[in-house]
Amino acid sequence: MSVSLSQKMPPDMPLWQRLIVAYGNTDEIFAMASTQTARLTFSYMAGMIFISVSGWVAGTVLGEIAGGIIPQSLVTAMNIALYAMYIALIIPDAAKSGRIAVIVLSAAGLSCILALTASGLGDGWRIIIAGGAAAALGAVLFPREAEGGEAS
Repeated sequence: MSVSLSQKMPPDMPLWQRLIVAYGNTDEIFAMASTQTARLTFSYMAGMIFISVSGWVAGTVLGEIAGGIIPQSLVTAMNIALYAMYIALIIPDAAKSGRIAVIVLSAAGLSCILALTASGLGDGWRIIIAGGAAAALGAVLFPREAEGGEAS
């Protein structure tokens, strides 16, 4: 994800700033930053990272406090919230871009195929394989044009 975002950062961004961005680059940060069409500045990325880390820490504290209060059935039901968040982040871009829709549908389809055919494969590995294969397919089908106009 950091390699992908590095293409959207100014070439003269200092190494220490790039390292901070790489450290704070979570799935959510990547999803939000990858939708930006303008160059990603350090202040923009640092702001998103600060908000994300603050929410993570506050959520952890509140989760620890509330963990003993919330019924187990509700805790189990909340596991789907993470998947819902990812869907909410990707659907607007997929609706606007046929290329993104092809990649998203490829990842989802491959994940379903792996779930049906590779039962010994854990969920994490299935997501990694499906995501990597869909990204590779996207790179082959829709190469990004270099600044000189050629596909890179």
